[in-house]
Order: sequence, then structure tokens, then C-alpha cells
Amino acid sequence: MNYKTRVLSLLGMLILSPFSWADCVADITAAEAQDFFDKGRKLQDRGQDAVALNSYVRAQGYVCDAGGNPVLRQALERAAMLGKKNGALAEQKKHWFDESISHYGAFQWYEKSGYFAKADHALVQALKLDPANRQLSATAQEHFRHRSMDYFGRNSTDLINVTEPYQMSQPHFEYVAALPAENIRLLLQQQSELVPKQYLEELTALSDAQDDLRSTDLVGQMRLQQQAKAFSDKWFDKGLEASEKSFYLAHEWTRQMPDYAKAEQLKQQIAAEQLKLADWFSRDYAHSHEVLRVALSFYLQADRADLVQKVRVQAVASGDKAMAAHHYQRASQFYNLAEQDEKMDLAEQKLAEQREQLSQQMAGQSQQQIDAMKALANDPEKLQAMQQNALKLQKELEQKQQQQQQKFGEETDTLAEELGIN
Repeated sequence: MNYKTRVLSLLGMLILSPFSWADCVADITAAEAQDFFDKGRKLQDRGQDAVALNSYVRAQGYVCDAGGNPVLRQALERAAMLGKKNGALAEQKKHWFDESISHYGAFQWYEKSGYFAKADHALVQALKLDPANRQLSATAQEHFRHRSMDYFGRNSTDLINVTEPYQMSQPHFEYVAALPAENIRLLLQQQSELVPKQYLEELTALSDAQDDLRSTDLVGQMRLQQQAKAFSDKWFDKGLEASEKSFYLAHEWTRQMPDYAKAEQLKQQIAAEQLKLADWFSRDYAHSHEVLRVALSFYLQADRADLVQKVRVQAVASGDKAMAAHHYQRASQFYNLAEQDEKMDLAEQKLAEQREQLSQQMAGQSQQQIDAMKALANDPEKLQAMQQNALKLQKELEQKQQQQQQKFGEETDTLAEELGIN
């Protein structure tokens, strides 16, 4: 008998044999069920209800031993009592969902104890308080998918017989199912608010001021820092990064949609909104590497090679213009967008040389200041006069800054009136 024949013969014997590999698949033994139940009682007596509930749940496992699970009914009843009592207390506090065993929410108490309708209600209430919570939504999507399966009722008979009849609420199911699409709609709707024209104008103006400022202009640097802080405070929850994050979240929400066709349709809507913004950015703000970077990113995500190439051509042109103006850092940023490595390396080299020259200039000035201070140390009258002049200059600088801030505020108010913001 060859090898193949022997194998077939053996398989035939196994198939025809009355021998059973496993008559029962158990969760626990009868002894283990009793042990879990006893631990639950002790924990309950000590007031550790959450841990006791979990122990009672473990005690409800399927037992293959003769006679079945000896403590099943008792474990179900005690779990139901703990869950109903503590779930109601959590519900009164509107503490709907919390997986921490030291601070269970109403959902956890009801779900573990078999009060399924109450658990569904608690989960939906938690979502209504925080509908943009993707993790909680994902939990709810899986929860109600499980609820809708035929096997759920069959596997939950023992629990339902002890607690209360259950039928899944269709409004609850529909609310949870519609949540991803609704969040995507809201995220797309807010795009125009995240990157208004005024924000982009102020962003590019700030970048221009940074390029035009000389490093030796200390007063100018202080003024620019104030403008940058005012800009950051004004647009702290808006801007290019907020827009990118919003689109990212919209894409993430599509992952929770069970309807593939609907998910693809929404992905196309997201891409269309990204392209609309990218077209605006590349058309009106090609001189800003911050804005052009986002336009390029959106075109790449949309897999639009033609538009990606268009932006990179724009970036090269803006980089060349920056090089001609000796704005080497800006030039390097544009060349980086364009993937022009050689030009970027040249800009970086020029920037390093520029910084080295500035460093030498400042070092020379510092040495002159040190020599002057040494001379002044031997002339108390000149030192005193210098201190008085320094105080005078400081006061003048403070007054000038206050005037500039007042003027900036007046200009802002005027612009707000023109735009109809007030």
C-alpha cells in the first residue's frame, strides 16, 4: 500500500468511526463556577459591587459537567440586582458610559447584568452628549450590529428571563447608523470657517514681515513677536492645520460606515471639497509656502498628478523669486515643495553663509560694546549719563509700542465694520 492509499484509508476510518473528538465545549467547570460565585458574594459584602458583578458574570459560564452550572440562576439574579441598582444611580447622575471598573457608567452596569434595553438607552445618551467621539461611536456601531443578529436573542435567553424582555429600539439603531455621515457633513460644512480669507491674508502678511525683517532690528523683532502672538491668539482654533485635521477626521468617519457604496460616495464629497480649497489656495496664495504646501497635500491625496505638477511649477517660480530677494529660508521651503533638491541645497548654503555673516557682525558689535563698557567703568559720569539715556529710550519705546497697538486695534475695528463682523 503506497503512502497516498494509506492516508486515504486512515481518513476513511476516522470519518466512519463513531469516536467523537469533543462532546462539549465548556467555559468553566462546576467547581470554578461555584468559586466565582462565592468570590462575588464576598466582594459584594465588602461593598465592591463592580468587581462582584464581574465575578457573578464569570460564574454564569457554560458547564459540561453532569447537572450543568450549579450556581447559574443565583449568579444571574445577583448580577441583575447589582446592575439594576447601580445602573439607576449612574443614570441619575447622567454618567452614561465609563469602562473604568472603579467608576462604571450606566451602560456598563446594565449591559453586564442583562438589562439590554436600558443599556442601549444609556449608550445612545452618551453619544448624544458627545456625538463627535469616534471611539464611542465605533463601540456603538459594533454594539448595535451585534444586537441585530439572530444569535443575540438565542444566546441571551438566560439573562432576559431574569431581567426583562428585550427588543432593539429601531430609533436607537438608526441614530447610531446615521452618526458617521452626519459628522462628515458637519466637518465639511465648517471648512469655510476654518480658513477664511482674512486668516490667509494675515498669515501671508506675517510671513512677508518675517522675511523683510533684519535680524539686527531688535525693536522690529519685538514688534513681530507681538504680531505673531496676536495672530495666534486670534486664530487659535482655526487655520490650515485645523482644516487638514478636519478632512482627516472626515475620512476616518467613513471607516465606520457599513454601507460601502455610501462610504465611497462620501469619500468623493470629501475629495471634492479638498480640491475646491486647493484650487483657491494655489490660485490666490502661491506666494505663501504654508498655503501652497496644503494645496499640494490635497492634490496628492486626490491623486491628481496634473495639479501636483502645476503646484510644483508654482513653487519653483516662488522659490526663484525668494532667492533673488535674498530670502533664502523661504526659497528653501519652496524648493522643498517642488522637490528641487539641488536648488534647495543652494538656498540652504546661501542661508548658512548669511547667518555666518550676521554672526560675525554681531560678534564684532559685542566686542565693541565690551570695550566701551570697560572704558565707561573708569568714567562714572559718562556711565551715569548712559544709564539715564537708556531709561529714556526704554520709556520712548514703550510709548511707541502702545501707540502701535492702539493703531492696530483701530485698524482691526475698522476692518471688522467693513466685513460686517460687529
